[in-house]
Parts: sequence; structure tokens; C-alpha cells
Amino acid sequence: MNPKGLTGIALSVVLALLGAWTLFSPFMTAHQDAALAWTAATRSDVWTGAVLLLLSAASVLVSGAAHLGGLERAARTRSDGDADLTV
Repeated sequence: MNPKGLTGIALSVVLALLGAWTLFSPFMTAHQDAALAWTAATRSDVWTGAVLLLLSAASVLVSGAAHLGGLERAARTRSDGDADLTV
């Protein structure tokens, strides 16, 4: 396994969790009443959290695809090496 690929995925997941917290924190901590209009700080938190969450989710997908591609290449290399040994 490639530790760099797993590190990228793990960091992206942590950033996604931070984005989710930033997105929902005004409501979870009761800084924003649901019945009132959103304050500027709430709008900023929601937009920042949403962007961070979307970007980190895309990063998880890209890092995961790259990691799977590396695993596939390693498996092909290993199977090609095994084929040479059996001939």
C-alpha cells in the first residue's frame, strides 16, 4: 500500500469533517436562531463550510482514485512478474 495515497485520503476526510463542522456549527451551538434571518457571520460560516466540504469531498475522490490506480499497477506488475517466473 502507498502511504502517501492513504495520507492524502485521511487529510481530505479530516478537512471534510472540519468543513461539515463549519457549515453546521452556527446551528449546533445555538449562535443562530432558526426562526430569525441569518446574520453575516452565519452566512460566512455556511458558505465557507460548504465550499470546504465540497472541495475536500472532491479531493477524497481524486486521492482514492489515484490510490486505487497505484494498487492496480502494483498488482499488474506483480502478476507480470509471476508470469515470467512460471514460463
